[in-house]
Amino acid sequence: MQHQGNLTTLATARLHLFKTVCLPSMLKQKNQDFLWIIKVDPALDVNIRNKLIEIIDEGVKVYHINNPNRNADVLGGHDSNTTMTERIFVIGSNVNYLTGHEVGAWRGGIESGEVLSHDSVPNLGSKLHSTSNIFTGAVELLYRAKENEPYRIVLETRLDADDGLNEHFVDHVQKDAIRKFGSSSSFLNSSVGSTLDSANVVSTREYMFFYWCAESHIKWYLDTDGEYGQLDGEKRSNFCITPGLTIGFNIGTDVKDVQQYGHHELYKKLGNSCKGINLEVSATDDAPCIGFVNDFIAAVRSRTHTSAGMSDVQMRRGREDRTQLWNLLGQHFGVTTANAMKSNKYFKENRKQIAKENLEGQCRGDHSCKHNSKLQLKQIINS
Repeated sequence: MQHQGNLTTLATARLHLFKTVCLPSMLKQKNQDFLWIIKVDPALDVNIRNKLIEIIDEGVKVYHINNPNRNADVLGGHDSNTTMTERIFVIGSNVNYLTGHEVGAWRGGIESGEVLSHDSVPNLGSKLHSTSNIFTGAVELLYRAKENEPYRIVLETRLDADDGLNEHFVDHVQKDAIRKFGSSSSFLNSSVGSTLDSANVVSTREYMFFYWCAESHIKWYLDTDGEYGQLDGEKRSNFCITPGLTIGFNIGTDVKDVQQYGHHELYKKLGNSCKGINLEVSATDDAPCIGFVNDFIAAVRSRTHTSAGMSDVQMRRGREDRTQLWNLLGQHFGVTTANAMKSNKYFKENRKQIAKENLEGQCRGDHSCKHNSKLQLKQIINS
């Protein structure tokens, strides 16, 4: 919902995807030691923005009702006074970093500076301000994250509003980061960063940086036959999809020295070894700088005509029994068939208007500007 603030039907469609897939998968994470930054167009329709905040609040309440034993200890024992709601930040910003976006990251202060520039009372770290473009969350946590960044392993994960992650994803990546970077009393982990107070941190510096990608994922096709849409599975062992794409920075790593590419180039550039990179990234320069999360089905992707690139938005296979995949989505991602049915219904009923607004939003900001995308959208509008 960036660079397209006035396209309300398109934004509502994305709200459906966020409520059905993205939010429940993040609330279901076994390891809740992270800050979640959700960026939206500063000019996003206020009713859409308020609905987004309402969906988050309702989702957190339902989560706590269903998980009463985790109400206090949501940060894995680090800070029992910090609630889940305080760690979710909706921020009015069209600026993104890493993997094909702006140069910079939370490591080094560029991204934290941009995020905190939207606080109306800089450096005071109060919870919320009426004129702030930080609409939710406890802002003091962002200031602490900025202050402690030099002393922490930093993990930044990309997750779009229409995608979700397996409940074990955050925990898996954090534990693997410890193995690769050395021991740390805590992380600064951003899903798109948790930070605690500074402490003595030991780094073996085996790796200076590392990328993690999801290998196996589920694709959910909407506006198709069936009440809930259709599911398919895919495994990519030599290509990084965007959901869950994580970059980790070891302590002392300068973001300017880290190789950054678009997600479609990452494996080609870093998949074999780190040779040729002007940085001592590992104990041996033959070690890859990139790896795949393959202990479980790591991600779910919505394939719909809300997509800016309009890639793989039509189901190619026959209508096979996907009961097992729906069960897996419920068990490990928190996706319910009730919400999937509501989303699919909205997409069917608003098919042409969604396509029309997506076409209108093409070429804005970071969004796609492909001729083929425009052609596909026009075909839907004229169908």
